[in-house]
Formats: sequence, C-alpha cells, structure tokens
Amino acid sequence: MINEQELSKLALESKKHKNKVRDKKSEDRNIAEWQIFYLNNLDIFTEDFLEIPLHYFQKQILLQAWEADVDDVVASRGLSKQKCLG
Repeated sequence: MINEQELSKLALESKKHKNKVRDKKSEDRNIAEWQIFYLNNLDIFTEDFLEIPLHYFQKQILLQAWEADVDDVVASRGLSKQKCLG
C-alpha cells in the first residue's frame, strides 16, 4: 500500500508529464521513428493503420513484393478459400 503523500507525488508527476509541451524537433523525431518502423514492417502497417486483416500467406506475399523489384504471384482459386488459423 502507498500512503497519501506518495500518491499525491505520483499524481503531480503524471500531471507534469501530461502538460509537457513537445517541441517540433522531438515531434519530428517521433514521426520519423514510426515511419522507419512501418517501412520495415509493412504488414504491421497494413493491419494497424489501414485496418486490413491479413492471413499469414498474405503477409509473406506483401513483404516479398515490397523487397523485390519484380514479383510474380501464382495463385489458384483455392487461395481465396483459406481459413484463418488464428
């Protein structure tokens, strides 16, 4: 259990953190970090930002197409009938 004094100290620190104004440099750095993360993880970007759920094989195709200059995907009609494993 924490006492009332420690609780008020934590509340004050939380309030300072929320009211902290970020400068443009730190905001740009934060955006650049997310941009690099999403460029390296295009499948996560597709599911998080675009909100398109992907199956495992779709993630693999997406990542292979992103890395290669030329990509051929040969798929039969059965590919659309894949069940989600998760």
